[in-house]
Amino acid sequence: MSFNVWYGGDQIAFGQVAEAIKEARADIVGIQEPDGNLRRIADAVGFAYVDERRYIISRYPLFDSGIGVKQGKARVPYSINGQDAADLNAWALIGAGEVVAVANTHLTSDPYGPEAVRDGDSVEKVLALENEVRVPEVRPLTTALAKIAKANVPVFLTGDFNSPSYLDWTETAVGTRPEIKYPVQWPVSKSVVDAGLRDSFRAIHADPVAVPGLTWTAGRPYPYIPPNEFSDRIDYVYAGGASTPTASEIVGEQGNPAVAIGLNPYPSDHRAVVSEFSVQPAAAPALITTDRPSVVAGRPVVVRFVVPNQGKWAVALVPRGANVNRAISSYGTSAGPQDQADRTSIKLSTRAMKPAEYDAILVSAKGRTLARHRFTVVAAGARPTVSVAKRSVKPGASIRVSWRGAPGWRNDWVSVSNAGDPDAVNYIGYVYTGARINGSETITVDDLGKLKKGRYVVRLLRDDHYDVLAQTSFTVR
Repeated sequence: MSFNVWYGGDQIAFGQVAEAIKEARADIVGIQEPDGNLRRIADAVGFAYVDERRYIISRYPLFDSGIGVKQGKARVPYSINGQDAADLNAWALIGAGEVVAVANTHLTSDPYGPEAVRDGDSVEKVLALENEVRVPEVRPLTTALAKIAKANVPVFLTGDFNSPSYLDWTETAVGTRPEIKYPVQWPVSKSVVDAGLRDSFRAIHADPVAVPGLTWTAGRPYPYIPPNEFSDRIDYVYAGGASTPTASEIVGEQGNPAVAIGLNPYPSDHRAVVSEFSVQPAAAPALITTDRPSVVAGRPVVVRFVVPNQGKWAVALVPRGANVNRAISSYGTSAGPQDQADRTSIKLSTRAMKPAEYDAILVSAKGRTLARHRFTVVAAGARPTVSVAKRSVKPGASIRVSWRGAPGWRNDWVSVSNAGDPDAVNYIGYVYTGARINGSETITVDDLGKLKKGRYVVRLLRDDHYDVLAQTSFTVR
């Protein structure tokens, strides 16, 4: 299921977000705009598994395809915040030793291509806009997921792409909706399909005139649509590899004849899409992950793991980057396949661990590290902090900011505002934290413009929201 829940799902009725997922009978959900409520949504649905870096919740165990944190220092497109280009998918364990790959994204919304069509731009200008704004955002995903699909591993990509489908804006569809003034080969959707992923809704409902499948914008309530809003299909469940779509439906407002699964009230400005697949899952690689990106010192950390071929194994907690020889806490087995089949998660103690970054590692019978996942131990009662390297800078200088104790969500961010303005919405510039709990980033003149002389405030904020977690100040002299 792909579901933009609209600013945390709190805009209309939070409980209805969970009801929509339950009514859709979804197993894995890519969420857009969770705004810090991802675990709250998962708990309300009854899902035990959450991926904060990719905004995915699931009834099946989820595993990071990387080490759980962004390692590259270079900034990445908004579409893959907090991730490296090499680890854009999570692994969902759908059977014993069997996985499918899942990724989730949200592309930039403005400027919006169909509005350029409305305003009279030529198809050439519309395509130039898409190629400038959204194609660079989807390219890392198509590159990474094409490799998985080519290996015939089931791979799924959910998201709010903020771009229509080239399968919808066809010659025969021109004029059937006021938005479609001429055919457009929308390049975002075309690039996803060219990468080997299928549009599951169009695979089931081939005729875009008979079944438009509109996901934007939902009635609030139906049939009211705010003035000057467009209607289009911009939310998708794409699939590749050994997966075959068998059903696909729109979830939205009760009473809307174009909606297969209706709720009243419906909680979002986007309708959701839910698709069902027949899959041939892939053999799982060695996998390990912690249940949360951080744990309070002294409390146990839940570690999930998959051992290929059900061999002998050990799980250990070690200092960042270390091997099993420096294990602080560990659990191992000398038993055979049955022990592995019965145990895929354990709790390990953090009593001997001071606040810092650590790794959970999966170790072979010969002591070789098979997989690694990073997590952070934080002090009990500690609050997030943010600081600046220099409290006084010259006009046009970069601002080096550091933070500690951030939530570790995909879209945590740091902003700069005028010190005299208490409203966090009125920021001058910002950077994302890369989903790092502790980290640093340089805010440049490209982010801020050349600041005038005066006093400014730096704020650490939660997950694309305006909840201020910590703040400090600096002066331009």
